[in-house]
Formats: sequence, C-alpha cells, structure tokens
Amino acid sequence: DATLGIRPEHITVVSQATGKGLLTIEVVEMLGESTYVHGLTPANNRLTIGLRGFNDLRHADSVGYDFDLGNVHLFDSTGQVV
Repeated sequence: DATLGIRPEHITVVSQATGKGLLTIEVVEMLGESTYVHGLTPANNRLTIGLRGFNDLRHADSVGYDFDLGNVHLFDSTGQVV
C-alpha cells in the first residue's frame, strides 16, 4: 500500500475534460487572499485544493483538477517517503 501526497497549493482547478481527476466540492473556505476547496473524488478520497484569491466555486459543484507530477510524494504504509 502507498499514499499519494501533494500540497493543496500545488493543485489547480481545470476543466473536467482536461484534468487528472474530478472533485465534488463539499466545503469552500474563503480566507481573504486564499480559498481552500475541500471535496471528494469519485473513489471517496478527500482532496483539498488551495487557490489564490476569490472564486465562484460552490458546494456540490464538480470540478476537474490537475497537478505537476514533480510535486507528488509517495509514502509507504509506515508513513516513510518512498
């Protein structure tokens, strides 16, 4: 077993057709200069996306997301970086 890890600020919102995955939004946290979008993937994995500034995303929206594979980290079952 392995866990994929990526920081929220390294994930971007893109069109559903071009992204690496799909996220159904549960909560949008608007914190001034930053917005955190929390949701579930179709496989019921939790994902948080960190965005700059204000956006018009809402609860229950479905969005595509993307990230650079260079920002991904893999962890083994003991939490050690692979």
